[in-house]
Amino acid sequence: MAPCPWHRLLPTGGVDATEASIGEWIKAGAAAVGLGSKLISGQAVKDKDFDRIASKAAQCVGWVKKARADKK
Repeated sequence: MAPCPWHRLLPTGGVDATEASIGEWIKAGAAAVGLGSKLISGQAVKDKDFDRIASKAAQCVGWVKKARADKK
């Protein structure tokens, strides 16, 4: 954020679907994070395991909320 503190950033690469990774990005000033294959595996889609996908997504949203609260 230092070179351009007025920008709101949304990293989409290098973000893992872990509490540590998501927390680091949010605490560093990211407005949000974008997750693709790190969140939704091809196998989960192939298996139509939508409950697992939804559960992991909800978990990641929880980590974003926690990181934002910890940042204050």
